[in-house]
Amino acid sequence: MTLMDVLMTCSELLSNNGKNIALDYELYVDNIPLNISDETLLQAVKAQEISTIDIYAYTPVVVGGGGRSAIIDIYFKEQDEGRTNGKLMLTGSTRGNGSAYADVVTRQGDVTVRGYAMTNLQYARGEAFDQQHYTARQGQENVHLNVDWNLGERDNLKIKLNQCFQDSKVRRQDAETLLTIPELSRYWSGVASYTHDFNDRGTSLTAEGGADWLKTTDENQKLQDCFAYCFTEFNVPCLNDDLNIYGGWEIDYYNTWNVGMDRQQMMFNDVYLQLDYTRGPWMLTVGDRLRFVNYWHRDYEAYSPLWNHARTENSFMAAIGYKAGHHFIQATLIGDYQVPTLDDIYAGYDHDYDRWMYRTELNTHKYWSLVARYAYQRPSLTVSTHVLHSWTRNSPSLDEQYTGAGAAVTWWKGAFRLTAGADYYHQYVSTLDDADNEHYNIFDLRLLPSVVLGGGLRLGAMLMYASRRSLTDPASPHLYASVKATKDLGRYVTLSLDCHDLAGTPRIMSYRVGESYDDRAVTLGLTWRF
Repeated sequence: MTLMDVLMTCSELLSNNGKNIALDYELYVDNIPLNISDETLLQAVKAQEISTIDIYAYTPVVVGGGGRSAIIDIYFKEQDEGRTNGKLMLTGSTRGNGSAYADVVTRQGDVTVRGYAMTNLQYARGEAFDQQHYTARQGQENVHLNVDWNLGERDNLKIKLNQCFQDSKVRRQDAETLLTIPELSRYWSGVASYTHDFNDRGTSLTAEGGADWLKTTDENQKLQDCFAYCFTEFNVPCLNDDLNIYGGWEIDYYNTWNVGMDRQQMMFNDVYLQLDYTRGPWMLTVGDRLRFVNYWHRDYEAYSPLWNHARTENSFMAAIGYKAGHHFIQATLIGDYQVPTLDDIYAGYDHDYDRWMYRTELNTHKYWSLVARYAYQRPSLTVSTHVLHSWTRNSPSLDEQYTGAGAAVTWWKGAFRLTAGADYYHQYVSTLDDADNEHYNIFDLRLLPSVVLGGGLRLGAMLMYASRRSLTDPASPHLYASVKATKDLGRYVTLSLDCHDLAGTPRIMSYRVGESYDDRAVTLGLTWRF
């Protein structure tokens, strides 16, 4: 059983083709994001390698990911002393797609090292809203290294190093023209995280810093992006450990060079505090993050800014939960924002006066969400339901409202498992031009049966249906079906066969064409563990 098979027990975590996690979620390993294909990693990692999985559905305060960005954090089991093991996975598809993935983990004394490497080649084709036909090719290779070093009984240091290279090309064709759009990008990243535990109760101090560097070249321009950050966070248990207090200070710095044109810079200074209180069956969480934002816009080679701007933002969350026996209920209120970028603030270029123009009165994009959840769990049955209402305001282009409800159930009976889920949402989109306002009624259905047979054979299937996709997710298929078989050949080798098809594929945006599964395919996979 793979990590993806485990996540399938909670169907709302899945993407619309069932091969990846939903767009709202980011995948972390040991509290650090991985720049590795999520789909490849989820299929390569075996369930028995995992110690725990933490799912953060709302992260506006402590993590700072924003109320609409959730996290799935994977923690591996501790490696045995002096042991080295890993795996190699190869896949190939009738659509011409292929990938190679390898990972290795070793522990020597107090140091554990995990390495990941991947290369893949993906093809896609489709028809866009403007009636043009698209084909896309994307090649990518990644190398990722995590070092976990226990410096002492109460001190730990984690180091992450990563690099990625991507080579893509999109061909766009209509009745009269053929346009080829190439793009090359190189990405580097480094993070160091230090934690000191003051006692066995959980009082701790964490300091972390890192930087990302991205260099992109396309048909029109060259971009260089730098992101650097650091934060210090403390955790203090109080009141007989019923109350946990989290607090910290974080600095984020963004710097984008449009080579030969201009520089765009932003700096965030954040102060945050969160309280988690548990008393008997009751759980209460409240938190707030205050952000000070500074903008600078400069000529490419000039130091003095053409324009600068400062503003203050705030995000908060409050949640209350109650657990009794097999039942759990929770209500959550989120207030968050999306800070306007310099591209949002630009009002254009005045050629008569040879100067940029800015919309300094532009308001922050506000996001609000109210969610109620209920769950019931027994050893062979899990049921979860939710209702929500969310809305955005002051967006540079459009405002949205979501109102919906969903339910999911997972049932085990011996070697058989069945997961089913359904969601209904009403989306209202209001644009700057009221004549373009839209209403969407969306119904999703997910059905995922699986059975484990003798001799290391496992069969699974999935059916994903969407009545209509929203404006913000136009690349999803209407109907997706897949059948998959995996066979263990002894302890070290696993073969897999995946057949998928879809119907009713909508026309898609050109920038999403490389992400869509837009025809039937058969995929073969081989995994060797050592």
